[in-house]
Amino acid sequence: MSAGLKFVIFNADDFGYSRGVNRGIAEAHERGVVTSATLMVNTPATREAVELSRRLPRLAVGLHVNFTNEAQRLIDLDDREACRAELWRQYATFCDLLGRKPTHLDAHQHVHRHPMRLGLFEELADAVGLPLRDRAPVTFKGGFYGQWEPGVFDPSKVSFEALAGILRHEVFEGVFELACHPGYFDPSLEAVYHREREPELRTLTDPRVRALIGELDLRLISYAELPAAVAELRSRRPSALGPAAGAARTGGRFVIFNAEDFGYSRGINRGIREAHERGVVSSASLIVNAPAAPEAVALARELPRLAVGLDVNFTDEGRARIDLEDPAACRAELWSQHARFCDLLGRQPTHLDSHHHVHRHPVRRRLFEELADTFGLPLRDRPPVVFKGGFYGQWEHGVFDPEKVSLAALEGILRHEIGEGVYELACHPGYFDPALEAVYHREREHELRTLLDPRLPALLRELGLRAISFAELPAVLRELGAEAQGSHVR
Repeated sequence: MSAGLKFVIFNADDFGYSRGVNRGIAEAHERGVVTSATLMVNTPATREAVELSRRLPRLAVGLHVNFTNEAQRLIDLDDREACRAELWRQYATFCDLLGRKPTHLDAHQHVHRHPMRLGLFEELADAVGLPLRDRAPVTFKGGFYGQWEPGVFDPSKVSFEALAGILRHEVFEGVFELACHPGYFDPSLEAVYHREREPELRTLTDPRVRALIGELDLRLISYAELPAAVAELRSRRPSALGPAAGAARTGGRFVIFNAEDFGYSRGINRGIREAHERGVVSSASLIVNAPAAPEAVALARELPRLAVGLDVNFTDEGRARIDLEDPAACRAELWSQHARFCDLLGRQPTHLDSHHHVHRHPVRRRLFEELADTFGLPLRDRPPVVFKGGFYGQWEHGVFDPEKVSLAALEGILRHEIGEGVYELACHPGYFDPALEAVYHREREHELRTLLDPRLPALLRELGLRAISFAELPAVLRELGAEAQGSHVR
């Protein structure tokens, strides 16, 4: 039997950040599944990391460009020339320290994702021939992370079960990078994401992970082995590589702008309505047990073109409404909220997702899949729709960065992360509401301004993207031929 064509790279970020992080990365490589790491060249433990890399010849080491230390900016991120100079300086430092170029390129706190800086990173990557995070032929997966609620550690998100869920459901033919952050607590390191690193390390060195990789016919490679993997894919299954970086892409590219938290507050309802009537939002997900749900239902009746799905709500910010570890309680509440939706709107939801992504935990995921399959609902994170959550204003935990929800940021996603097929772009438009207690609150007005920007529809036309709603998904799938490929959606 021929070898499978699903390749996975476990890449450890922050090599050199502290001695505790270095120790964790070395253990995750020697005793676990980490095959690659990205080095920070301007941090306290850089020199130790360089020495470690010489003792670990099978660890592929790339460059983790560092323009920020937590919320502190090391340079003016809005100065294009300053960013270019520092980027190339860090690349040169890497080459001096290791005596060779990096195997790959990414950035601390994803600063390369801003469209102005993305062009600079692409310039370097193309000039010296480096794979760059978020760009073909490698698909990036960042879901193995312990702080999906800003500043709140949830150990279930970095458990064996969580990692197994990603490997089972989110890795297909092609090459996938799974980012991770193994390490040990280090008193000298001031970092928001710190004690979470030890639970990650325990999972990455769990012998069940390597056994599962074998069971799923995944091929564990490093970035040093990427050229050979790409050559094999190109010869056996070129479609699995996706569009080439920078290549023109036309036709067959659909995007759904889905507004979350419909019903959470009157200010959010108002923002979603405006983003639909005057902007690009075509779909929304309703929270049936939120204070403004009745108003949202009335609005939905006034907006017949707005496709309304179910945003299952088991949590209020950091507080769980039910025991999230009890499958029976979760199943009962899930089906109760589905029944409530149907009673309120007199029909099925057009799609299914969850507040705070609680459906991503493997145990709860199976419950959501059961409901989705029973009623033929598209479920977030599952084919045929590809989920994109990068349009969000708090990538540094609890710190709002308006550039992350600017038109330039959204344009970067649309230009560089949308291939052929159907993509959902999550968004959170709204207005400030004194009655709402939420970590993500005032940021919503910034999102709304971008989603209402008159330049956005023109950009969609320029890029050949077709904006649709979840209600139009079945027709689009027939157009794409997805149903013949065994789509989950009836």
